[in-house]
Amino acid sequence: APIAAWSSRFGREEWPVERWSFDVDAPAELLTACRVGLHAFTTREPRRALAARRLTTLAPHFEGPWPVEVPELEVDHEPGSLLAGDWSGTWTVRARIVNPCAFPVRAAAALGVRRGVFDVSGLPQTTDLGPGEARELAFELTGGARRPGGDPLLLVRYAWRAGPGRVAGHLDLDAPLVRRRTAIADAIPRRLFLLRDGPREAASTLVLRRRARHVTVALESPGHLHDPRVVVRCAGKSFRGARGVRVPLPADFDERPEGIPFTCGLVAWEGGERVWRHWAGGLTDAPDAGSPGFLRPISRA
Repeated sequence: APIAAWSSRFGREEWPVERWSFDVDAPAELLTACRVGLHAFTTREPRRALAARRLTTLAPHFEGPWPVEVPELEVDHEPGSLLAGDWSGTWTVRARIVNPCAFPVRAAAALGVRRGVFDVSGLPQTTDLGPGEARELAFELTGGARRPGGDPLLLVRYAWRAGPGRVAGHLDLDAPLVRRRTAIADAIPRRLFLLRDGPREAASTLVLRRRARHVTVALESPGHLHDPRVVVRCAGKSFRGARGVRVPLPADFDERPEGIPFTCGLVAWEGGERVWRHWAGGLTDAPDAGSPGFLRPISRA
């Protein structure tokens, strides 16, 4: 079952069976998985999973969220720097770290890069935290990559000295700085630029338009690609079409200002090879396909 099911009332009921969950990767999900006592779960983030298990053992009375909290990073709609890649930007990041332990720690924060090139100002930082104490961290981040996935990480090492009933040690936690794109479901057509795979590549574009309870995603320009097919993933469902697709919206879409998970792109041919062009992450089932964007209704404010 999904991890959310095991943390609900349904998950707290007595079951004479083992409890499993799949694809538990996000910090909050891993912390929940360790707290509710699953028999096992699968994850693509084994180090983070081991850290979550150690956190619940080290601080059994800590009931707060994941101790390292970071914002999502919005990626521009237009093509980015030719050198940095389209999946890039410049952000002022304000993070929050909490000491989950019942004793003082020294927290050292740094940036971890998994894909792409980044320049950071304001890290590393080191701060002392008392039991349960929280502290905000601010830093500037610039850079990116050409493809989604492999988001940078805020790494925090909590270290402590030996004391009554404990030996000296440390706990390493991380939080991904997830990059997102947002599209607006509007009756006026909106152009979506797909991520280029190289600095000299012509951008492929799609057009998004809302029609009542549906949105259409149509091919505008394939760039230099051949035999393109439009691919859309929206609210957990997949759609494909030769020149475009028509996607139904949830009945309560207009009451969800945060939007729904959404991504789109092309699958085509280039030089005799099958290639993908992405608007955001989550277009394929690859392990490092990245996070999808969001499709939001027009603000009523």
